[in-house]
Amino acid sequence: MVASRTPPSLHVHLTAAPEVALRRVESRCRTREDNLSPEYLLRVSRAFDRVAEENGYPVVDTTAATPEEAAREVKRIVLQRGGEGKGRGRRRGRVLNEDF
Repeated sequence: MVASRTPPSLHVHLTAAPEVALRRVESRCRTREDNLSPEYLLRVSRAFDRVAEENGYPVVDTTAATPEEAAREVKRIVLQRGGEGKGRGRRRGRVLNEDF
């Protein structure tokens, strides 16, 4: 049986300069991410930027932000747009992964 999923009520695009993204990836030391090139990250970043722009998603540039600053900005956007989501409750209200 496949569980039904509620689509997200809000997307927020977190972005960072490719060199910063690469530095963050490298700092995580995950073997499955060992072969990511700067060119690949740039292509992925551009693709996500395009999707965000085409769909009007709010964008948070995390290049110079601490995780706490980025989380505050995402929370501000979420609250400005009507809360944490319809019927999701606090359990699913987390807005930023620690690995950012």
